Amino acid sequence: YYSDIPILKKYVIIDFQLIFDSISKIIIQHLDIASEHGAHLKYKDIFKQKGQLDTSVLKDVKDCLKVDELLSLLNHRHIISKIESTNMFFMPSVLPKGELSYNQSSTSSFLVLFDHGYCPVGLFCAATTRLIVAHKWEINTNESQFRNEIHFYCSCSGKSYHVIFSAFSAHYEVCLKEKALPGVKYIIYQNINDVFGKVCDDMKYPPPSYGFYCPGESCKYGDASYPHPAKCTFSDESKQMKCYYSGKLSDLTEEHKQWFPPQLQVQMVSQEQIKGDVSRSQCGEGGQGCDFTEDDLVDLIEEVIDLAANWHSLGLALRIKVAELDTISEKNHNDPIKCLKYMLLAWLQQRYDIKKFGLPSWRMLCQAISKPAGGN
Repeated sequence: YYSDIPILKKYVIIDFQLIFDSISKIIIQHLDIASEHGAHLKYKDIFKQKGQLDTSVLKDVKDCLKVDELLSLLNHRHIISKIESTNMFFMPSVLPKGELSYNQSSTSSFLVLFDHGYCPVGLFCAATTRLIVAHKWEINTNESQFRNEIHFYCSCSGKSYHVIFSAFSAHYEVCLKEKALPGVKYIIYQNINDVFGKVCDDMKYPPPSYGFYCPGESCKYGDASYPHPAKCTFSDESKQMKCYYSGKLSDLTEEHKQWFPPQLQVQMVSQEQIKGDVSRSQCGEGGQGCDFTEDDLVDLIEEVIDLAANWHSLGLALRIKVAELDTISEKNHNDPIKCLKYMLLAWLQQRYDIKKFGLPSWRMLCQAISKPAGGN
């Protein structure tokens, strides 16, 4: 019983085989209609080659559920996703299977790993549809799509980046195909992490871990060299990856670290050194904060741009109310760079309780960033 889908509240589904039968009929009917009507012939190719289902062709289809009811259920179960401003839904599971190649020679890729050593059934297509719905990733129509490899455009800071999401038997690969501004890799990682957190919870799978291809030349899989994953391990002393097969540890490069939160991208320094640097260079020898004006916005953005993906938490640490931050997120479509800009502008405009927390200053900003919510 799907109480959270308004259109299905009048139903209790006893036998889910009926739903599977309905899906099959929808697919067959879609292809039959496309074949019989010349005007709709293009939809058959779009469906088979691009996984795009045109709902206008299905308006006369009748079954135990109406078409719009079934589509709502499939969307809720991460089987299809609505393509913005069209009558089309994307259904990656109907795409042909592709012959994939590894991108193991580059730090432009990171891996999604599962502790039991193989990828759970159905998770890739669910994650694909969730990326489209929750994070507005767009299908790259210039590339061939397969049910085990999807080419996306991911928008960050007003630019679209080509990202390839691939499914191998033992891991998923996320590959950024071009050079990117600082923080873009981390935004992609955040989107992927959010998606797998959601779909793994919905499908009752354990959450994944993350890593890269093992760089160790001496590692072997069987009798031959073979691209294989190494799981990331983080501690206060080191940031490394551990080979799945040999257990060999390798240090993460600076390019590897760009995929992860800002606090993992910097060298480890003592808290005393941090406090000394802050008090001398930013808060003044006397410890009195220097008040800002709106004219300082550009300088502020440059100082904290690496925390863009963490803008909401930073805003909370700067004492901006949740409602204000939610409005910023909605107006800027959760674009982290834009949201960071308008969050800082709200802070500079003193849209928080200044009587309780004081005027905007370097000291206040440094204290906010040093807290766990602000990025440590």
